[in-house]
Amino acid sequence: MGVLGLTSTILRGDKHVETEFAGQTLMMSVDQGKYFVVDATAKRIWDLLANPMRLQDVVAVLIEEFDIDVHTCEREVLAFVEQLRRNELIVECAP
Repeated sequence: MGVLGLTSTILRGDKHVETEFAGQTLMMSVDQGKYFVVDATAKRIWDLLANPMRLQDVVAVLIEEFDIDVHTCEREVLAFVEQLRRNELIVECAP
């Protein structure tokens, strides 16, 4: 498993179940039996990853929609998707 970068193309994995509740997305990893809750910016990232998307494009969307500078956004997006990958909620795919 290599390091994710801004040119990595990411997609939600298929080893989870999810539902929307009170403006949040609740997810459960089928293989790990763990559950996760995302809201606000993390929910927006999760929504964007419904289709394959380069992380630099995710950052571009977030910069347009939220009051955040590019460097902070890049750092936080990379950290969040790395958490998702460690928990097998996303997959890296060919560009």
